[in-house]
Amino acid sequence: MLVYAKNPRGVLHLDRFRIHGKETGRNPVDIPFELYKTCKDGLQNATYREGYLRSKFGRHCPEVAFTYNEIRFLPEKTLKTLAQVTGISIDDEWTRKGLIDAIKGALRNVSPAA
Repeated sequence: MLVYAKNPRGVLHLDRFRIHGKETGRNPVDIPFELYKTCKDGLQNATYREGYLRSKFGRHCPEVAFTYNEIRFLPEKTLKTLAQVTGISIDDEWTRKGLIDAIKGALRNVSPAA
């Protein structure tokens, strides 16, 4: 999970990760999903962008920006593009929720191990 510390100018130490606030000018930190779930009250979701997606999935990605929690609000066309970028084979019978869950799962799977 790509995150910042919730305190915009603060620093948060979780396990082996040092997470800075958004206003410190530091890059967001990619942490394991399990750590995110247990500490999400002190974290702020960072924006996933095409460069991050390209580096994690090794595929071309058009210009895009979204946070983990915003995925459900993306248009259908963008969701299908993200499915291609993340290597998900979509079926015509998939629901919108199924597609969103698959994309979220792909993002969780490329996060570092705990």
